[in-house]
Amino acid sequence: MSRSTKAIAAAAAAVLIIVAFGAYRDKAAYQAAIETYPFEGDRVDVGGRSIAMDCRGEGDFTVVFESGLGPYGSVAWSSVHDRVAEFACACTYNRGVILWSDPSGQRRTPDAIATDLHAALEQAGKTGPTVIVGHSIGGLYAVAYATQFPEGVAGVVLVDSSHPDQNTRFAEIGFPAPSVTPAQSMSARLAWTGLPRTGNGTFFAPPRPSEDAPLEVKRT
Repeated sequence: MSRSTKAIAAAAAAVLIIVAFGAYRDKAAYQAAIETYPFEGDRVDVGGRSIAMDCRGEGDFTVVFESGLGPYGSVAWSSVHDRVAEFACACTYNRGVILWSDPSGQRRTPDAIATDLHAALEQAGKTGPTVIVGHSIGGLYAVAYATQFPEGVAGVVLVDSSHPDQNTRFAEIGFPAPSVTPAQSMSARLAWTGLPRTGNGTFFAPPRPSEDAPLEVKRT
């Protein structure tokens, strides 16, 4: 074996060791996070996979919180969840792949997200009048739900919501539209190795990245 071949083999072995160590540490950190912050609520079956949903309180109607784009899901509503549960049934949930919910294996369009939420609410027995509260991109998902299932929706509350035409309008004024950069996309794909967090000095494994598909609302 030549010296150059040995050097290549040694470098490859080193990379494999680093990746294996990173993957092990990432899995351990993720498990530690789950144990430190246990899930409150139920895992509702939506056709062979589960959606994590936490419903609290009772009332004549159900308030469902739809989170914005990001990894925090139901946790983002922790400061208002119990307060709303004082006068209504208040439900937070996590879209597929966020925190404790299972991935769907398909692109998460607003219509697909609305279908999942409707199935989860039915399985949880929350079939009464529903008020959907949507933050940021969750506002688009809330509108998609109200459009797809209008018979059960008593109201929609938009909290600093995204707009379905915002990317077009950003472009018209020369403002760059929000997008996932190639580096961010690559980082998400390599998250299982733990390398992105090692590179930025983060040793705690954050929640898995969302696979939501933003800004694809059908106009009616």
